[in-house]
Amino acid sequence: CEVLHDCKDVLIFQRADKDTILELVNLMEEVTAAAGDTVVHQGDQIASMYVAVEGELKSERTAGDNEETVLKQMACGDYFGAVTLLGNTPQRTTVIAKTASRLWRLDRKKFDAVLAKKLAEDEEDE
Repeated sequence: CEVLHDCKDVLIFQRADKDTILELVNLMEEVTAAAGDTVVHQGDQIASMYVAVEGELKSERTAGDNEETVLKQMACGDYFGAVTLLGNTPQRTTVIAKTASRLWRLDRKKFDAVLAKKLAEDEEDE
């Protein structure tokens, strides 16, 4: 499964059981961005996590003086938005595609539904 391979280093997937991981990766959607496209903006309530599959992206943050600082260069296997996926937290950085890019996206509604199902199954097993 291509998505599963692309997501193998994502921390929240490393702590889940195999069935939960498979269910989550099967719910991910492919997203593309052209060079120069902004994938997410700092401060947005995106409620999604993204995993880079192809291309190069950069993550930057605007400080109080409106100065943009590049924080990280990203490529295949890098991910962002996990904090917004796990909680009602605004996106901490702006992510821009440096080259044509392909990403996998998992939104919080789908993530929460899988976790709720998993918790209900665990309670039944007790």
